[in-house]
Amino acid sequence: MTFTVWRLLATALPALLAAAPPPRGTPDVLMLAARLATATGVRLPVAGLDDAAARGGGGRLAVEARRLREAMA
Repeated sequence: MTFTVWRLLATALPALLAAAPPPRGTPDVLMLAARLATATGVRLPVAGLDDAAARGGGGRLAVEARRLREAMA
């Protein structure tokens, strides 16, 4: 079941990250995705993740995007 949720999040995240501004709660979705990617060991592509992670500063969206990117490294 963990893998299924991770796959659903990986499918939904590109649309969330592409929205301007990203919908409220997107950092929480990124945080959950990072936990699931770590737990499953499965690396799935997430379009827009690198751009979100490259945002400057310590905003929560960028922090969680970097966390997910690191979890999938």
